[in-house]
Amino acid sequence: VYFAKRGREEGAGNIDWAQAHAGALRMARRRLQAELANTLEVMRQPLHVAAKRGRFDAARAWRAVALGDARVFEAVEQEHRAAFDVMLLLDASASREAQQPQVAAEAEMMAAVLGALSIPVQVWSYASADGVTVLTALKPPGDAQTDGVYGYHARGWNRDGLALRAAGALLAGRGKHVVLMLTDAHPGDDMGLVREGVPLEKAYMGDAAVEDAAQAAAELRQRGIRLVGLVESVFPGEETDGAAHRIFGDHFVRVRNVASLAKKAGRVIAEELAK
Repeated sequence: VYFAKRGREEGAGNIDWAQAHAGALRMARRRLQAELANTLEVMRQPLHVAAKRGRFDAARAWRAVALGDARVFEAVEQEHRAAFDVMLLLDASASREAQQPQVAAEAEMMAAVLGALSIPVQVWSYASADGVTVLTALKPPGDAQTDGVYGYHARGWNRDGLALRAAGALLAGRGKHVVLMLTDAHPGDDMGLVREGVPLEKAYMGDAAVEDAAQAAAELRQRGIRLVGLVESVFPGEETDGAAHRIFGDHFVRVRNVASLAKKAGRVIAEELAK
Protein backbone atom coordinates (compact mmCIF):
# COMPACT_ATOMS: atom_id res chain seq x y z
CA VAL A 1 0.00 0.00 0.00
CA TYR A 2 1.25 3.48 -0.89
CA PHE A 3 -0.11 6.83 0.26
CA ALA A 4 -0.06 9.88 -2.00
CA LYS A 5 -1.51 13.37 -2.38
CA ARG A 6 -3.11 14.66 -5.57
CA GLY A 7 -2.87 18.26 -6.73
CA ARG A 8 -5.97 20.42 -7.11
CA GLU A 9 -5.15 21.19 -10.74
CA GLU A 10 -5.89 17.63 -11.82
CA GLY A 11 -9.68 17.87 -11.53
CA ALA A 12 -10.63 20.31 -14.29
CA GLY A 13 -13.18 17.95 -15.88
CA ASN A 14 -14.78 17.22 -12.53
CA ILE A 15 -15.08 20.93 -11.77
CA ASP A 16 -16.76 21.53 -15.15
CA TRP A 17 -19.38 18.89 -14.29
CA ALA A 18 -19.98 20.47 -10.87
CA GLN A 19 -20.45 23.90 -12.42
CA ALA A 20 -22.94 22.50 -14.94
CA HIS A 21 -24.95 20.93 -12.08
CA ALA A 22 -24.50 23.76 -9.59
CA GLY A 23 -28.23 24.10 -8.88
CA ALA A 24 -28.70 20.43 -7.98
CA LEU A 25 -25.58 20.48 -5.84
CA ARG A 26 -26.77 23.55 -3.91
CA MET A 27 -30.10 21.92 -3.15
CA ALA A 28 -28.41 18.68 -2.09
CA ARG A 29 -25.98 20.58 0.12
CA ARG A 30 -28.83 22.39 1.90
CA ARG A 31 -30.76 19.18 2.46
CA LEU A 32 -27.75 17.26 3.78
CA GLN A 33 -26.68 20.10 6.06
CA ALA A 34 -30.17 20.51 7.50
CA GLU A 35 -30.45 16.76 8.17
CA LEU A 36 -27.12 16.54 9.95
CA ALA A 37 -27.49 19.85 11.78
CA ASN A 38 -30.71 18.61 13.41
CA THR A 39 -28.97 15.45 14.59
CA LEU A 40 -25.95 17.31 15.93
CA GLU A 41 -28.17 19.76 17.81
CA VAL A 42 -29.53 16.86 19.82
CA MET A 43 -26.14 15.16 20.24
CA ARG A 44 -24.10 18.13 21.35
CA GLN A 45 -24.51 18.60 25.06
CA PRO A 46 -23.79 21.91 26.86
CA LEU A 47 -20.43 22.18 28.62
CA HIS A 48 -20.24 23.42 32.20
CA VAL A 49 -17.07 25.48 32.63
CA ALA A 50 -15.49 27.67 35.30
CA ALA A 51 -16.02 31.37 34.56
CA LYS A 52 -15.82 34.86 36.05
CA ARG A 53 -19.58 35.26 35.84
CA GLY A 54 -22.57 32.96 35.85
CA ARG A 55 -23.95 30.76 38.64
CA PHE A 56 -21.88 30.90 41.86
CA ASP A 57 -20.03 27.63 42.54
CA ALA A 58 -19.42 27.38 46.31
CA ALA A 59 -16.99 24.49 45.81
CA ARG A 60 -14.63 26.84 43.96
CA ALA A 61 -14.83 29.78 46.43
CA TRP A 62 -11.55 28.84 48.14
CA ARG A 63 -9.69 29.39 44.86
CA ALA A 64 -10.45 33.12 44.96
CA VAL A 65 -8.65 33.52 48.31
CA ALA A 66 -5.91 30.92 48.00
CA LEU A 67 -5.06 31.30 44.31
CA GLY A 68 -6.51 34.65 43.29
CA ASP A 69 -8.63 32.79 40.74
CA ALA A 70 -11.73 34.84 39.95
CA ARG A 71 -13.38 31.92 38.12
CA VAL A 72 -15.67 30.91 40.97
CA PHE A 73 -18.80 30.81 38.83
CA GLU A 74 -20.17 28.18 36.51
CA ALA A 75 -21.12 29.07 32.94
CA VAL A 76 -22.70 26.96 30.24
CA GLU A 77 -21.14 26.85 26.80
CA GLN A 78 -22.41 25.04 23.74
CA GLU A 79 -20.03 22.41 22.40
CA HIS A 80 -19.14 23.37 18.83
CA ARG A 81 -16.81 20.56 17.82
CA ALA A 82 -18.15 17.07 17.11
CA ALA A 83 -17.05 14.17 19.30
CA PHE A 84 -16.18 12.11 16.22
CA ASP A 85 -14.47 12.43 12.87
CA VAL A 86 -15.42 11.24 9.38
CA MET A 87 -13.42 9.67 6.58
CA LEU A 88 -14.79 9.60 3.04
CA LEU A 89 -13.24 6.65 1.20
CA LEU A 90 -13.76 6.74 -2.57
CA ASP A 91 -13.48 3.73 -4.85
CA ALA A 92 -11.40 5.03 -7.78
CA SER A 93 -11.37 1.93 -9.96
CA ALA A 94 -11.92 2.03 -13.72
CA SER A 95 -15.52 0.83 -13.30
CA ARG A 96 -16.26 4.25 -11.78
CA GLU A 97 -14.91 6.17 -14.77
CA ALA A 98 -18.33 7.00 -16.22
CA GLN A 99 -19.42 8.34 -12.81
CA GLN A 100 -16.14 10.08 -11.97
CA PRO A 101 -17.30 13.74 -12.14
CA GLN A 102 -20.46 12.97 -10.20
CA VAL A 103 -18.60 11.06 -7.48
CA ALA A 104 -16.10 13.91 -7.15
CA ALA A 105 -18.89 16.49 -6.82
CA GLU A 106 -20.79 14.34 -4.31
CA ALA A 107 -17.71 13.82 -2.17
CA GLU A 108 -16.76 17.50 -2.26
CA MET A 109 -20.31 18.46 -1.30
CA MET A 110 -20.31 16.05 1.64
CA ALA A 111 -16.87 17.18 2.83
CA ALA A 112 -17.94 20.84 2.67
CA VAL A 113 -21.13 20.16 4.65
CA LEU A 114 -19.31 18.17 7.33
CA GLY A 115 -16.66 20.87 7.64
CA ALA A 116 -19.31 23.59 7.92
CA LEU A 117 -20.78 21.67 10.86
CA SER A 118 -17.36 21.53 12.59
CA ILE A 119 -17.03 17.80 11.97
CA PRO A 120 -13.39 16.85 11.24
CA VAL A 121 -13.32 15.18 7.82
CA GLN A 122 -10.69 13.66 5.56
CA VAL A 123 -11.15 12.33 2.01
CA TRP A 124 -9.16 9.53 0.39
CA SER A 125 -9.50 7.65 -2.89
CA TYR A 126 -8.02 4.24 -3.63
CA ALA A 127 -7.12 2.19 -6.70
CA SER A 128 -4.76 -0.67 -7.54
CA ALA A 129 -2.37 -1.27 -10.43
CA ASP A 130 0.48 -3.77 -10.93
CA GLY A 131 -0.06 -5.25 -7.50
CA VAL A 132 0.12 -1.89 -5.68
CA THR A 133 -2.82 -0.20 -3.97
CA VAL A 134 -2.50 3.56 -3.67
CA LEU A 135 -4.56 5.65 -1.24
CA THR A 136 -4.60 9.27 -2.38
CA ALA A 137 -5.31 12.09 0.06
CA LEU A 138 -7.79 14.41 -1.67
CA LYS A 139 -8.47 16.29 1.57
CA PRO A 140 -5.93 15.46 4.28
CA PRO A 141 -6.86 15.72 7.96
CA GLY A 142 -6.70 19.31 9.13
CA ASP A 143 -6.96 20.80 5.63
CA ALA A 144 -9.89 23.23 5.62
CA GLN A 145 -10.12 23.37 1.82
CA THR A 146 -12.29 20.85 -0.04
CA ASP A 147 -11.45 21.71 -3.65
CA GLY A 148 -8.72 19.04 -3.68
CA VAL A 149 -11.53 16.46 -3.78
CA TYR A 150 -12.07 17.42 -7.43
CA GLY A 151 -8.72 15.73 -8.09
CA TYR A 152 -10.51 12.37 -7.83
CA HIS A 153 -9.60 10.19 -10.82
CA ALA A 154 -11.00 6.73 -11.60
CA ARG A 155 -8.59 4.16 -13.04
CA GLY A 156 -7.14 0.75 -12.29
CA TRP A 157 -8.54 -1.99 -10.07
CA ASN A 158 -9.92 -1.93 -6.53
CA ARG A 159 -8.86 -4.18 -3.66
CA ASP A 160 -11.54 -3.02 -1.26
CA GLY A 161 -10.35 -5.24 1.59
CA LEU A 162 -6.85 -3.81 1.47
CA ALA A 163 -8.19 -0.24 1.19
CA LEU A 164 -10.39 -0.73 4.27
CA ARG A 165 -7.47 -2.13 6.26
CA ALA A 166 -5.31 0.81 5.20
CA ALA A 167 -8.10 3.19 6.23
CA GLY A 168 -8.15 1.48 9.60
CA ALA A 169 -4.42 2.14 9.97
CA LEU A 170 -5.02 5.82 9.22
CA LEU A 171 -7.66 5.87 11.96
CA ALA A 172 -5.47 4.24 14.57
CA GLY A 173 -5.75 7.17 16.98
CA ARG A 174 -8.21 7.56 19.83
CA GLY A 175 -11.73 8.85 19.37
CA LYS A 176 -14.84 7.84 17.46
CA HIS A 177 -14.54 7.35 13.72
CA VAL A 178 -17.09 7.05 10.93
CA VAL A 179 -16.05 5.79 7.47
CA LEU A 180 -18.35 6.61 4.55
CA MET A 181 -17.33 4.44 1.60
CA LEU A 182 -18.48 5.61 -1.84
CA THR A 183 -18.25 2.45 -3.93
CA ASP A 184 -19.94 0.25 -6.52
CA ALA A 185 -19.50 -2.79 -4.21
CA HIS A 186 -17.65 -4.74 -6.92
CA PRO A 187 -14.05 -5.24 -5.76
CA GLY A 188 -11.65 -6.78 -8.26
CA ASP A 189 -7.96 -6.98 -9.14
CA ASP A 190 -5.94 -8.84 -11.77
CA MET A 191 -3.48 -9.90 -9.04
CA GLY A 192 -4.47 -12.98 -7.01
CA LEU A 193 -5.31 -13.18 -3.33
CA VAL A 194 -2.40 -13.06 -0.92
CA ARG A 195 -2.23 -14.80 2.44
CA GLU A 196 0.82 -14.40 4.68
CA GLY A 197 2.83 -13.06 1.78
CA VAL A 198 2.23 -16.06 -0.48
CA PRO A 199 0.34 -15.38 -3.75
CA LEU A 200 -2.45 -17.89 -4.38
CA GLU A 201 -3.98 -19.08 -7.60
CA LYS A 202 -7.40 -17.78 -6.54
CA ALA A 203 -8.16 -14.55 -8.37
CA TYR A 204 -9.26 -11.41 -6.51
CA MET A 205 -12.62 -11.38 -8.24
CA GLY A 206 -16.26 -12.16 -7.54
CA ASP A 207 -17.11 -13.94 -4.30
CA ALA A 208 -13.50 -14.16 -3.15
CA ALA A 209 -13.00 -10.39 -3.44
CA VAL A 210 -16.34 -9.62 -1.78
CA GLU A 211 -15.52 -11.97 1.09
CA ASP A 212 -12.14 -10.30 1.62
CA ALA A 213 -13.82 -6.88 1.71
CA ALA A 214 -16.45 -8.21 4.14
CA GLN A 215 -13.73 -9.50 6.46
CA ALA A 216 -11.95 -6.13 6.41
CA ALA A 217 -15.25 -4.35 7.12
CA ALA A 218 -15.87 -6.68 10.07
CA GLU A 219 -12.38 -5.89 11.41
CA LEU A 220 -13.18 -2.17 11.41
CA ARG A 221 -16.49 -2.71 13.19
CA GLN A 222 -14.76 -4.84 15.83
CA ARG A 223 -12.56 -1.84 16.58
CA GLY A 224 -15.64 0.34 17.04
CA ILE A 225 -15.23 2.14 13.71
CA ARG A 226 -18.59 2.77 12.07
CA LEU A 227 -18.68 1.89 8.38
CA VAL A 228 -21.43 2.96 5.97
CA GLY A 229 -21.57 2.07 2.28
CA LEU A 230 -22.89 4.67 -0.17
CA VAL A 231 -23.35 2.39 -3.14
CA GLU A 232 -23.69 3.75 -6.66
CA SER A 233 -23.17 1.18 -9.39
CA VAL A 234 -23.59 0.57 -13.10
CA PHE A 235 -23.79 -3.18 -12.42
CA PRO A 236 -27.12 -5.07 -12.11
CA GLY A 237 -29.11 -4.14 -9.03
CA GLU A 238 -29.59 -7.62 -7.53
CA GLU A 239 -25.91 -8.48 -7.91
CA THR A 240 -24.84 -5.17 -6.40
CA ASP A 241 -27.27 -5.39 -3.48
CA GLY A 242 -26.05 -8.88 -2.65
CA ALA A 243 -22.41 -7.83 -2.60
CA ALA A 244 -23.14 -4.65 -0.65
CA HIS A 245 -25.08 -6.57 1.99
CA ARG A 246 -22.21 -9.03 2.45
CA ILE A 247 -19.70 -6.21 2.89
CA PHE A 248 -21.71 -3.66 4.87
CA GLY A 249 -24.53 -5.70 6.39
CA ASP A 250 -27.53 -3.39 6.77
CA HIS A 251 -25.31 -0.30 6.88
CA PHE A 252 -25.52 0.77 3.25
CA VAL A 253 -27.82 2.68 0.91
CA ARG A 254 -28.13 2.68 -2.86
CA VAL A 255 -27.83 6.11 -4.46
CA ARG A 256 -28.56 7.16 -8.04
CA ASN A 257 -27.70 10.85 -8.18
CA VAL A 258 -26.77 13.87 -6.10
CA ALA A 259 -30.33 14.38 -4.84
CA SER A 260 -30.75 10.78 -3.66
CA LEU A 261 -27.31 10.89 -2.04
CA ALA A 262 -28.30 13.92 0.06
CA LYS A 263 -31.61 12.33 1.04
CA LYS A 264 -30.45 8.80 1.81
CA ALA A 265 -26.94 9.55 3.01
CA GLY A 266 -28.21 12.28 5.31
CA ARG A 267 -30.58 9.85 6.96
CA VAL A 268 -28.15 6.96 7.34
CA ILE A 269 -25.29 9.19 8.54
CA ALA A 270 -27.59 10.78 11.10
CA GLU A 271 -28.62 7.32 12.31
CA GLU A 272 -25.00 6.23 12.69
CA LEU A 273 -24.00 9.39 14.51
CA ALA A 274 -26.91 9.11 16.91
CA LYS A 275 -25.90 5.61 18.07
